[in-house]
Amino acid sequence: MKFWILPTLLLLLTFNCFADSHKKALVQLNKGNFDKVEQLMAKSLEKDSINPGARYIFSLLYLTDTFSKYNLDTSYLYIQGAINDYKNIDLKEIERLNKIGISDSTLISQKNKIDEIAFKLALSANNVSGFNDFLSKFPTAIQVGQATRFRDQIAFAEALELNTYQAFKKFMETYPKAVQFEEASKRYNALVFASKTKDKSLKSYEQFLRDFPNTPFRKETEKQIFEISTASNKPGDYYNFIKRYPESEYAQQGANFLFYSLDGRDKFQALGAYNDVPLYDSLLQAAILEKTFLFPIYEKGKYGFIDPSGKVVLEANTFDFIDEEYKCSGIHQDYLVMGKNGKKELVSKDFKSFFDRDFDEVEDLGFGLLKLKSATKFGVLHKSGIQILDPVYEDVQLFHNTFIAFLSNGKWGIKTLAGRTLFEATFDEILLEGNFIIFEKDDRFAISNRNQLLDFVNEDNHDLNFNIEDYELIDRNTLQIFQGEKEGIVNSALNIQIELDEQSIVDIRDGWLLKKDGKYTLLKQNFEASTPIEFDDAIAEDRWLALKKGEKWSLFGANGSIFSDFMLDSISILGQNIALLFEGEKAFAYFSNDQKIDISNYERVRILTPLPDYKKDLKKEVEFFEVSTNGKDKLFKSDGTQIYEGRSVEFSPLNDKWLIVERRGKKGLIDIAGNTILKSIYDIITPNDQHHLSIWRDKKFGLMAPDEKIYIAPEYDAKLERYNHDLLIASKRGRKGLITTKKKSMTSFDFEEIQFWSDSVALVKKDGSYGLYAFYTDEMIQSDIDHLQWIQNDTKEKIAIINKEAQFGVISNLRSEVIAPTFNDIVLIGDKNNSLFFCEKHVAEADFYVVIYYDINGETIRKQVFQADEYDKIYCNQ
Repeated sequence: MKFWILPTLLLLLTFNCFADSHKKALVQLNKGNFDKVEQLMAKSLEKDSINPGARYIFSLLYLTDTFSKYNLDTSYLYIQGAINDYKNIDLKEIERLNKIGISDSTLISQKNKIDEIAFKLALSANNVSGFNDFLSKFPTAIQVGQATRFRDQIAFAEALELNTYQAFKKFMETYPKAVQFEEASKRYNALVFASKTKDKSLKSYEQFLRDFPNTPFRKETEKQIFEISTASNKPGDYYNFIKRYPESEYAQQGANFLFYSLDGRDKFQALGAYNDVPLYDSLLQAAILEKTFLFPIYEKGKYGFIDPSGKVVLEANTFDFIDEEYKCSGIHQDYLVMGKNGKKELVSKDFKSFFDRDFDEVEDLGFGLLKLKSATKFGVLHKSGIQILDPVYEDVQLFHNTFIAFLSNGKWGIKTLAGRTLFEATFDEILLEGNFIIFEKDDRFAISNRNQLLDFVNEDNHDLNFNIEDYELIDRNTLQIFQGEKEGIVNSALNIQIELDEQSIVDIRDGWLLKKDGKYTLLKQNFEASTPIEFDDAIAEDRWLALKKGEKWSLFGANGSIFSDFMLDSISILGQNIALLFEGEKAFAYFSNDQKIDISNYERVRILTPLPDYKKDLKKEVEFFEVSTNGKDKLFKSDGTQIYEGRSVEFSPLNDKWLIVERRGKKGLIDIAGNTILKSIYDIITPNDQHHLSIWRDKKFGLMAPDEKIYIAPEYDAKLERYNHDLLIASKRGRKGLITTKKKSMTSFDFEEIQFWSDSVALVKKDGSYGLYAFYTDEMIQSDIDHLQWIQNDTKEKIAIINKEAQFGVISNLRSEVIAPTFNDIVLIGDKNNSLFFCEKHVAEADFYVVIYYDINGETIRKQVFQADEYDKIYCNQ
């Protein structure tokens, strides 16, 4: 019993001792005896390490601001220890502590007080590190949520101030749960896109997608890649894009643009090289439909279409409006202007609408582009339905099949076919000159070309140099440029061939002639120096070049030969083939084939060329050289060959074969060998064509064909005309007939008109009516034609709509009577390659119309009956 009482007594004494020390410490703390408090609580902790009271009092001590060792963190560590110890003491200890005012709520209150002070310190610091310090040291504080929000706000503000993708990336990595994370992510993605693609080059956009395949800017990046990589509008570039980015929404656009970039080629065949592109089957069908010619039909208030064979391609059940032109011309283009429910649309040839917004006019620019007019403004639409340019411009034009020039507020700009702006509208003019593109601004010019503009698509810098005051196109690849007194030459690759300098430049045969500082220099065609020699004067005309060195001249002939190496006193160029050379008292005519003749003793020299009316049919320049003295003439061909010598006469070249010779007012004919073909007895000699001459004497006409040895004496009233190779149309007493080239009459002279129909049948007009006359059998096989309308009148075939006794039919010189003259009206619809005859019979009593469509061979392909009001909807009112 004693042994039990003693430990219990000792324990009670210990508790009392603890209680006394805690109580004493609290009293000393209130008195400010901080050292005494430290001693008491240190001994208390030595006696019992699980001591919430001592730790609590230590927390109070270190939180006292007059304590020399004041430390918030130490105070916090002690209160945390007190709270932990409190969980491990028994009920009696809890009761003892409660008696001196220490309880779990007291401890929590002390902790909250410390948290509050720490939070206020973080608030006063108001920076990321302050809040992070608070959050790391006081993770269970009730202010953690606030501190976190404040910390995130400050960190996000810092990232905003830096505004770099690196700053936002660091923010997201550091604070993945921040409410600003989504906004930071948006800004990061935008900034990394802008930074990585700031040079706006194709290479940067492609690398960006490789580095950031899941970027929210993928669509925009693919758009940029598409616009840059396909700006050339070449099929291969579209194909390469599609193969590299098959999942892109621009792959489909690329397939459509590829299809139309094949303009000018057989699309059906060309598509075979791209048979793995999206929409291939649809594009192949479109290529087939593109070649299909369509004719409109009308039934029950709706329009449909048939092909040239009469097969119905679209039943008449949808569209109630078509372009009026289609009723006459049919449809050959690959789109249609149609409408339904009172609204006009653009429809593809498979009859799918691809544009239904308001427009007034449409023009096909080629390569899938349509120029739309709405009111007074223009835009550009792709036939795939993509609006390239809204109709807000004063004009639009297609350049080089690659660029769109647009006019806005009186100024021109440039876009690609995908609508990417290269230049805003700042230019007065944009001109296509050969293979050059010329920009004009403020009366000055900048020279560019297609390749440079394509480079600009891939560059951020689009500078043009407006240093040119004027220019002249030498050929498609060579441009002469002017700047004040300076001249230069640039080629279509924009390489300077001759630097701008105070000089004059002349394009001569096989080279260039430069005048600078009073001296002349010769350059080859490739702009290399032809010779180091400088010349004092030069004459460059036609194919000749004359150069002066010192006081003497030398002539370079049309074939490159040199005549009299700087021994001539003067030179005169007469024509393309003849020059006059003077040396002392001597004068020579020099010909392009190096022939020369001495003309020193002649009083007059001149060049003879055909009159302008005769020149138009000549394939080469024709020149003759004439010299005269003492009433005597000599005539030479352009190669120096003499063809006449004798008394002075007037020569008039007709062509390179014949010359008219005039003596005492009468005309004759010689050939270029000098042979007399016709004596000088005629009043007029004129060429009908390159082989036949009309001759006129005593007011009568005849015909001469020297090459065919045909001569018909002048005894007819009008100029003789060719009917065919063997027959001529001649006139006597105001009537026409046929004669042979041997002057034998094939018909009587009874007709008002005769036109070629065939080698045995003539189209004639007699007594006001037309007919077909078989002249070999003297038989009128078609007569009483009141009027005819030519459908085709050429050497291939002659087709005419005839009106006979108010009934219409169709005749052909190859197919005889195509359609019998039994109709009230006939209209040819379609074009020269795809035609149908729209033939109508009007039943007046019932007021309806029977329409029969015939093909060009007279085969019936469609029959239809129309009421009067319906007939007007399909009739071609030409």
